[in-house]
Amino acid sequence: MRREEAYKKIKNLGRPFKRVETLELGINDSMLRALIHDGKINRSSQGVYIISSDIPDTEYILQQKFKKCIISHESALYHHGYSERTPEKISVTIPKHYGTSRLKGRNLRIRYVNKELHEYGLIVMKSNYGNLINVYNLERTICDVVRSERSMDAEIVNKALRKYIKENKNRLAILMLYAKKMSISKKMSAKIGVLL
Repeated sequence: MRREEAYKKIKNLGRPFKRVETLELGINDSMLRALIHDGKINRSSQGVYIISSDIPDTEYILQQKFKKCIISHESALYHHGYSERTPEKISVTIPKHYGTSRLKGRNLRIRYVNKELHEYGLIVMKSNYGNLINVYNLERTICDVVRSERSMDAEIVNKALRKYIKENKNRLAILMLYAKKMSISKKMSAKIGVLL
């Protein structure tokens, strides 16, 4: 296979890609190294590559490398359209006792949760670059920000909760089910009572 053909196949993926995917396309390691040497592709992180001209989708790349990282809190609010502020750091939730040494030094705000709640409310959404990423649904996100409000900007939390109540009055019972499962039903009831 010629370099131009290999590059075209990779570019047609339209997203960051893994070495395994290039092998499936019939592109061997020496061709991959040649494309890197030519400056056509860049190694974004271990085992994950991007087209040199592409802006890296950091959330997608992060989840390709660290499967347990779920987009949460401020970042999830932003994806759901409940915050206009682009988060300075990507907020992720991981299970307690998950090794974080490899996550240190990255632009992340890491939060921990019990294993049984880690995938509760998990959905798949498109990132700003059109790639599929794991994010908590809106109800889980609202519960997360209310539970973590002391470590967050109060304005972001209150605006998100006000918007949720205004746009989803018929879903308050669902929100309360999430709050109960996450052991914050009293706190959530009090917050909603003030805002209603």
